[in-house]
This record gives sequence, structure tokens and C-alpha cells, in this order.
Amino acid sequence: MVTTRDKIAQYLQATGRSRKWLSEQLGIKENYISMILSGKREPSERITRLIDSLTESKERPSHPNPTIEAVIQMMEAMDEDTQKDVQVSVQKEKLLRELLKEKQDKEAA
Repeated sequence: MVTTRDKIAQYLQATGRSRKWLSEQLGIKENYISMILSGKREPSERITRLIDSLTESKERPSHPNPTIEAVIQMMEAMDEDTQKDVQVSVQKEKLLRELLKEKQDKEAA
């Protein structure tokens, strides 16, 4: 049986949402989410119902950043091989930017 604690952890990981975001959506303190996730508190019946309705939703919640949401939608529309290719390209671009920044920092020093 999947516990509410497991549902919260899986939901946060799958959606990339933060504990803070979730606590705001549920109208509770972020610390309460942390205590549930750490096993220090059991969620109330009301919170359990809210978590169930949130995690059982078939529709993925949109990302708060519109640019990231647009990228998510594009990625979801791609086949798995193309998704992997895009991921590798982004990783290479990130590495290139880091190397260029290092070079600029050395030249500036």
C-alpha cells in the first residue's frame, strides 16, 4: 500500500515542485510537509484527502515558470530517443557555458 508520505515524495519528484509550493497549495506550513516526509508526523485526514486528490489527478500541473512549462510541453511531445538527444545537447551546452565562464574569469584575473 502506498502511503501518503510516499505519494507526496513521488509527486514532488515527478513534478519538480518544491515542498514550499505544495504547502502553499494545501494551505499548510512547509515544516508540516517536511515532518510528514521524515515520518515525524502523520498527515491529518483532511491533508490526506487533499494529497490524494492532487496526486491522483490525471493532468500534470503546469510549471510556474512559463519558459520551463513550454520546454516540458515540447519534450512531452517528442519520442523517447529525441528526448534523450535533447537532454545530451542541453548538458553539452551547459558544460560549454561553464568552460567559457571559467576562461573569462581567468582572463579577467
